[in-house]
Amino acid sequence: MKARSRATAGKPAAWKLAFSTLAFVAGVTTCCNCLPDAGRKQPTRLIILVPGTFSKNSEWSRVDVPVPTLAKSLRQQLRTTDSLVAFQWSGQLSHQARLDAAIQLADYVANQRPQFDEIHLVGHSYGGSVALAASGQLNERVESVICLGTPHVYVKCCASSEPMNLPVYCPPSTLENVYRIITIDDVDDRVVDEISNALLCGVTERQALDATKPWELPFGEITPAEAKPTSTQRLFESSNVFASRDFKFADVQIVIDHNQAHLLGITPHTRLHDPAISQLLLRVISLGGE
Repeated sequence: MKARSRATAGKPAAWKLAFSTLAFVAGVTTCCNCLPDAGRKQPTRLIILVPGTFSKNSEWSRVDVPVPTLAKSLRQQLRTTDSLVAFQWSGQLSHQARLDAAIQLADYVANQRPQFDEIHLVGHSYGGSVALAASGQLNERVESVICLGTPHVYVKCCASSEPMNLPVYCPPSTLENVYRIITIDDVDDRVVDEISNALLCGVTERQALDATKPWELPFGEITPAEAKPTSTQRLFESSNVFASRDFKFADVQIVIDHNQAHLLGITPHTRLHDPAISQLLLRVISLGGE
């Protein structure tokens, strides 16, 4: 697998798909020309599903429930050499809960790595943050982290007197350890931007700055940005901490537009782990490593 520096990578590819025509992404695999050749031994793959906040034992990540789920749909379409598991964590809306979950997930991935050629982490909502943070703690590579509707948390700060926004759950080691980072969002999903910012990210400014300390090596000493008043009352302590659907280090950004607005945008957020998403996920996973 080729290593690639995101510091010199171009702008992430942005895909906009109609919800009813997810098969369109099939063309991407042809263009990338990175699917296994017919005569080549297919790699063994482990796909780990990571639920988000308030989603411990969430049905979408399970195959042992009587209703259709994303996990079931994926399982039916995977090869016999593939494995699918759900990583369950507390799901608490708290920075420390995410860090604790990331440590546990990293330990699990490290133990499973020798048994598989490829490992893919699929996290919904803040489960994507857990997957990114866990990847930064590994001593080996994972093929992909796929974030479904993840509110990517940033802290506004200064490094070497230059203002910048640094990702709280993605240290430089994550970029080294993950071959491909992919974000999948729904255009009507208001949770990733509006609701997360108006209510709660679960991270204080001090916690966010501590989490971004690894960025001091490339950028220099990190200090808080000047606090600015916001028009919306926040339930955490600083306007310097915010969430966004845009992830500056993503290799591919996919936006789904199913042309249906819903109250608060919560339904589009949960539709990102609908069984219908399985075909898109498998296409993305099958991009594999180059």
